[in-house]
Amino acid sequence: MIIPKIALICFILFCSFNYDCMALHSSENARDDLKNSCSNLIKPKKDIFDVDESQLVVKLPSSNIKLYYVKKEDGMYKDFVLQINDSKRVFRWKNETNPTFAPQLILSDLDKDGKEELVILLTKGHGTGFYFGDVHVIEQEPLIEILVENPFIILYKNVQFEEHPEHFEMILNNKKYLYRKNDVLYPGQEGGIGWYNDAVKFKVEDNTLYARVPVYAPFTKFLGHLIIKYKYEDEILQMESIEYIDTGIFKMKSIDISNDN
Repeated sequence: MIIPKIALICFILFCSFNYDCMALHSSENARDDLKNSCSNLIKPKKDIFDVDESQLVVKLPSSNIKLYYVKKEDGMYKDFVLQINDSKRVFRWKNETNPTFAPQLILSDLDKDGKEELVILLTKGHGTGFYFGDVHVIEQEPLIEILVENPFIILYKNVQFEEHPEHFEMILNNKKYLYRKNDVLYPGQEGGIGWYNDAVKFKVEDNTLYARVPVYAPFTKFLGHLIIKYKYEDEILQMESIEYIDTGIFKMKSIDISNDN
């Protein structure tokens, strides 16, 4: 049987209409599902701002600055809400819950623009002879973070360690710092000198940020500190200078190598 052309055209149009309706219905359902899913995702993030005074960790009353924790688990505060006046922002920072190592809030003009930034000093961990610090610098208006160059990237680019049969060397700023193995190692002991990643302490002094990284021999024999001084340039806080301060506990000899090149 041959279907007349007019009937075939009507059949095709009918199917096309039904398909479009099904597609539209499916699309609407998909949008509804996506909307519901997004609502579920957004809701917890919205609730993050609903902190109360029981979650207050530290504040600067004279400047109306408050820092609240979002979660507390395993002896750590995880995620914070920073409030400056009426502005709030969530930051994924960590700090010990031990009150002795509570976050420190410091106002300082690190970028030398005549306006004070908020410096937050955090403690991510500590132990005998170790301190794992962190720092964040926030512009108050608008509430945005200023990048601080990682101190260990700075050190990897500027400090070298070498091992020789009788001694260890640290090379910095055209100087060699020599430690005899017999002075820093026990008989039969092996190892080298260096730093532990993340073992750093920050401080602010005279509107300047500093990072202090300890240098150790094996079994945490403390040799000295590498001190990084920061400056604000190209919209980040980056290294201005590095110096080494020896503790004087172990014999050390420094040699000027500026004329060796």
